[in-house]
Amino acid sequence: MDQTVAGWIMFAGGVTGFVAAQAGWILTFRYIRAGRKSGDPAKRALILLEGVQSVLRVAMVVTLGILAIVLGAVLGNGAPPWTLVLPMILLVSVVGAAWFVRRSLGQLRRAA
Repeated sequence: MDQTVAGWIMFAGGVTGFVAAQAGWILTFRYIRAGRKSGDPAKRALILLEGVQSVLRVAMVVTLGILAIVLGAVLGNGAPPWTLVLPMILLVSVVGAAWFVRRSLGQLRRAA
């Protein structure tokens, strides 16, 4: 594959990861601040678990950016194809954690 196309894939993955990481910082501080303001422990737990869910969604986007960077390295720079497995493992882990948090959040909402 052409080096330029691989370079653009890597660049797009880097920009995607960077923008998503900045959004993650903003979401983290927003939810921590909102959780501290709440006096009710059940409401605080709900707010912070929603924050964890949002940050995990951001982590999914960051992982997709990493996957694009590695894909560009495999296509254009001769990295071994098995290196694509590494960000895929991370993506599966983040999706699994997000599923667990979403399930826990649903149970907590029903209990509240």
